[in-house]
Amino acid sequence: MTAALLLALILTEGQGAGYTISGTVVDAVSGAPLRRARVMLFEAESRRLMGEWTTDESGGFHFEGLPKGKYALEAEKAGYVIQRYGQKALFSTFFSAIATGEGLATEGLRFELIPSSAISGTVVDERGEPVPGILVTCYRQTGHPDNPKWTRYRYEWTNDLGRYRIHSLRKGTYIVVAQGAESLMRELRDGRKWGYAPAFAPGVADAAQAARIRLEPGQEARADIAVRESPLVTVTVTQSGQAPPGPAILTTRFARLSFLHVGTAGVARRSGFTIYDVPRGAYTLLVSSATEPRILAMKQVTVEDEPVTVDVGSETGPGAKITVEWVDGPPKQAVALMLDAEGAIGGQMTRLEPDSTAHFAVLPPGQYVPKLRSGNRDYAVTGMTVRPGRVADGALEIDGSGPVEIRLTAVSGVKDVAGRVFKDGVPLMGATVILLPRNQPIRAATWAVDQSDSDGTFSWKGVAPGEYLAFAFEHGEVFDYADPEVMGPLLRLGQPVTVKPGANPEVRLEATRVE
Repeated sequence: MTAALLLALILTEGQGAGYTISGTVVDAVSGAPLRRARVMLFEAESRRLMGEWTTDESGGFHFEGLPKGKYALEAEKAGYVIQRYGQKALFSTFFSAIATGEGLATEGLRFELIPSSAISGTVVDERGEPVPGILVTCYRQTGHPDNPKWTRYRYEWTNDLGRYRIHSLRKGTYIVVAQGAESLMRELRDGRKWGYAPAFAPGVADAAQAARIRLEPGQEARADIAVRESPLVTVTVTQSGQAPPGPAILTTRFARLSFLHVGTAGVARRSGFTIYDVPRGAYTLLVSSATEPRILAMKQVTVEDEPVTVDVGSETGPGAKITVEWVDGPPKQAVALMLDAEGAIGGQMTRLEPDSTAHFAVLPPGQYVPKLRSGNRDYAVTGMTVRPGRVADGALEIDGSGPVEIRLTAVSGVKDVAGRVFKDGVPLMGATVILLPRNQPIRAATWAVDQSDSDGTFSWKGVAPGEYLAFAFEHGEVFDYADPEVMGPLLRLGQPVTVKPGANPEVRLEATRVE
């Protein structure tokens, strides 16, 4: 079915016709028009496909006969990650919908596709020989540069020439690590299997000395890695002499809140769970549930040159008790508590008990963002404390020094707040619209964020009643403002907003003028 026929069939369902969305797809860096890009038009809310178009030599696309409403444009082309109109960064969840209606500009749009970046290189051994079949993983920096957190991003294996290329990377700073066995079929030497210990580019064991690779859109950087041989052994995990109830993993911390998983494969048997290809090192062993995201046991393990069998027994490691205090009374329905891992070993989930408490048998070191949800509804967490540990950037930092007590303050009566952004009296599209709690520490995890549509409208979801400051930044995405050192001096520019328990009027925002 052609795009024109599909669109015609949709429009014969009595929705009316009359509006046009058209424009040009271009490269966001060079500005060059992109031919043969596939452009798709969806209803913004329902995600119903309204039509498709393949751009011509000038990058043009054209959809006509559209009823009044809001639409989302998506485009894909070889060499580019699929993106939505108005998207400011690769893989961002924010974009700008296009509103059709009387007097609204929807023609001559400029749809910029951001080119992805890549890191490539060669992995060599101590003799300078290329090493095939090595896992190469890149970690992207988040948080403040002086105290960074590294999040696992993408990975590839080296080919037969020892070369790798990790593509579809967004703008940012990265480090790269190589690890693993050269080949699952590699012959044993001295009765042992040999592989390579984790090494960060350019060939160091300490992540603090790793090369920082800064990527801009469309840029390709090179990062060669030198690895050193290490005997690889198996680690077999049991619990009280039997196989554990779920899978086991080995992990090692390479930065304050960053963890590297070790072991290329795991197999469950009656005799235990076996992890293969483990190099020398000190690790944290975790046993997880087979049915839900929960960690059941944790133990410290040292691996030398011989196979290891570890029985975790009843050792659970430091656990956690969580108590939720509801400002406006607890919800009547069951509530799930999630601790989303932020660079930590793994997130966990459980249900709140009738007294609004929950327990985790093990809570590994790391940073977690607590979330409360019932069905499709999220509840606002307005405050948190943790002992031992601390609260930083809207997250709980757990150091693993002992049992943890967490107290959360939450609101069940959250609201959606709608508004519109203007600049010099004209609705502004593509503004990053931020609502942050007033007179509280700057924590991006507590913000409500949206991006304004072509008619300037936006909606903040799940906002608790209270006092806030609102911002509408014409340039940049939310991560550009998440650093307290960046946002702090801008607080004086915020527009006060009060969210009430009942209905709230539409918020009118003027574009925040940053000098």
